Amino acid sequence: MAVAAYNRYGREMSKLTQPFCYAPWTSLYVRSTSDKKPKSSKQTEFSPCCMWKTEPVYYNIAKREKSRQWQLIKKRMLENDMEFLSTSCVECIVDEKRGEPSVRQYINRMVESKEWKLGELNQLDFRPSNLCNLKCAMCDPFNSSLIAEEQNIKKIYQFNSENVYKLDLSRLKHLKILGGEPSIQSEVHNFLHHMINTYKELPRLDFTSNMTNVNKKWTDIINKFDEVSISMSIDGTGETFEYLRQPARWHIVERNINTLKQLQTTHKDLELTYHVTIGAIALLTIEDWFPYFLNEKLSVHFYPIMGNNNGTLNSIPSSYIDTVVEYLQGIGKEHPLVESMLSMIKNKGIYQKKFHRQFVERTRRLDILRNRDVNKLSPRIKSYMDEIG
Repeated sequence: MAVAAYNRYGREMSKLTQPFCYAPWTSLYVRSTSDKKPKSSKQTEFSPCCMWKTEPVYYNIAKREKSRQWQLIKKRMLENDMEFLSTSCVECIVDEKRGEPSVRQYINRMVESKEWKLGELNQLDFRPSNLCNLKCAMCDPFNSSLIAEEQNIKKIYQFNSENVYKLDLSRLKHLKILGGEPSIQSEVHNFLHHMINTYKELPRLDFTSNMTNVNKKWTDIINKFDEVSISMSIDGTGETFEYLRQPARWHIVERNINTLKQLQTTHKDLELTYHVTIGAIALLTIEDWFPYFLNEKLSVHFYPIMGNNNGTLNSIPSSYIDTVVEYLQGIGKEHPLVESMLSMIKNKGIYQKKFHRQFVERTRRLDILRNRDVNKLSPRIKSYMDEIG
């Protein structure tokens, strides 16, 4: 499907071939928390999608087509410039390499099936605050207010989230809400009530939650939307979960999961999925939590952890990987969750001792700061930590 190319003034120049991804013509990822101070109240930080890994755009969001940077992004997409895209779109590329569905594939499929129209805002990913009640192991100050407080980081700026209200969302098909933790953010509640009160036809609502807070205020909003998808960020279970997502308690989260399962019996279209991030700690304690997901009827999606000091899978020596593979193969290669895990391991890349060291050093530092001890999770974890010295 050809798309239009525009000059810096927003004038159409020509029709070009299919781009690498249609995100800049169909979607927006908007966040209000940043390390860059906005130049004015009209400026917002945004990108084509949530997977974008290079510099976001800082501009008047309603006039984004006039931004040179937005036009450059479109140009790179049209040219399939992989030197540029291999950095900006690395997460989708990695997902596709290991046979997992990517955001890019979803966006392209929606356009090619003509469910989404080019030049319209079909999908909005809105993250109005970093307010969060957890300090997750893989997270950062810009996505967790507790981590920002812990690290005493003062320079976190807030963009004007009211700019999003000014966008024409009448043709919006898909609304994604993430955090921080959306269920405790007044900005999220206010925006969703704005959508409910402003538009007759509401988009599909998709939000990601750490599942620590499920209450009537939140479920009442869910019931206003005909289509809802909740991605539950559950990295392991029991002690592994509580270590990785401090100070959450597994029994409370499990109770909340069951509450939403019950809501499914009355809501006509409520989809629940598990979003499980896999890093060194989760992989090396896999026997403790994997059986829970094997017995679940809900969809489960595994994602490799990102960030070299966060315990990426290539920070794990092959001897430890081999024991995990043996465990998984003992369950049966034909099981889809086993197949997904084995595919992730297969595509983890070559072991990097420097990443191993970075993770061990970071973990030891955070263990002291957060009054916890990773070595108590399992002998395998202790051996992995001690191997660096």
